[in-house]
Amino acid sequence: MTPLAFIATLGVTQREGRSPSLESGPTLVYALRLAEYLRREAEWRRGVATKHSDLQSNQTARGFDQAAAEIEQLTDDHPWLMALVEAGWLTADGFVPVGDSATRYLGQFRRHGNGTWEELLFSLAIYAGGEDVWRGYATTLRGRARRFDLILTPLRPQDTRLPQWESYSLRASQMGTNRIAQETLLGIDRYLTALEAPRQA
Repeated sequence: MTPLAFIATLGVTQREGRSPSLESGPTLVYALRLAEYLRREAEWRRGVATKHSDLQSNQTARGFDQAAAEIEQLTDDHPWLMALVEAGWLTADGFVPVGDSATRYLGQFRRHGNGTWEELLFSLAIYAGGEDVWRGYATTLRGRARRFDLILTPLRPQDTRLPQWESYSLRASQMGTNRIAQETLLGIDRYLTALEAPRQA
């Protein structure tokens, strides 16, 4: 899948790939393998928390458990799962993140905020897709924001510990006031989708 084709499937308005039960829909192999990985990591994190009295490791473990419960309900045609499959990170044998950045992201998950399963899976898909993917996604959102006279601006890396796609602001183009001081690209997408809803009604 080319970066542009991948970008087209990233938005929160893309809800295909959600299965109401494990008995229906396409195969569930990849979703279950990723959920299994997260549960193993959660168990290891709980061990670290117990051994070192590390409350943050407990937070990460709870986040992984909650994410696993949601992700295992997805079908394998979900675009974010497919991004991991096409990158070779997710196979029928299991999930293996590639690169220090993705590994560090998983290690820091829920340590500095309340990350959701969507943010976790989205971020892994972005890491797997590479820089062109998230920059292209930002360009798409920037065009949507412009229709409402809003400007999408990346925050400087030194302003945050988050990955770049988790660090954007949205402000009015004329007054210069912030509509959103700091948000993920996924959150910006949700906000713009809500603005677009009345126009599409």
